[in-house]
Amino acid sequence: MIHAGLPAPALLRLRLRAQLAAVGFRRVAQQIRQGVLTTITTELTILRSVSPSKDSLEDEVMIDPVMLQEFAARHRQLVNLLCAAARDQITSSREKEYSDLRRWMRDHYDHLRPILIPRDSTPAFKQEPDTFEILFLAEKLYTQINSDTIIYNIMRSRAILEDRLEG
Repeated sequence: MIHAGLPAPALLRLRLRAQLAAVGFRRVAQQIRQGVLTTITTELTILRSVSPSKDSLEDEVMIDPVMLQEFAARHRQLVNLLCAAARDQITSSREKEYSDLRRWMRDHYDHLRPILIPRDSTPAFKQEPDTFEILFLAEKLYTQINSDTIIYNIMRSRAILEDRLEG
């Protein structure tokens, strides 16, 4: 028997609505994913075009490989300390270690800044600290690990440092 003009059963209507909602959700998620990928690709292209080549950087600044290696070791030590303090807790020994590392970084960073940070990305009248300076800017370890941008700055400074060590 054929039922013409009768409405579709409730479960069938519900299933069709769920399928339509899922298709719409997948479409929106795909658009967001594409937007994020496009933004990241654009930013990387801009960063690559703005930053000077390794050869021109080495011609302008004499690189002291020993000092750069020492800075890299202290940077790793600082990052490990920040991660340990954020993961576990802040102790007086960690606070003292942070203070010592901070002092060393502040004393030696000015010499290495031209090597680590391209001139184009450093403002002429330096008002904001760069990626590395942010890691040792705060006087207290508590302030540093509760910063909103600490993870971003750790990742960015690691990438810059690895790039300079490879070159």
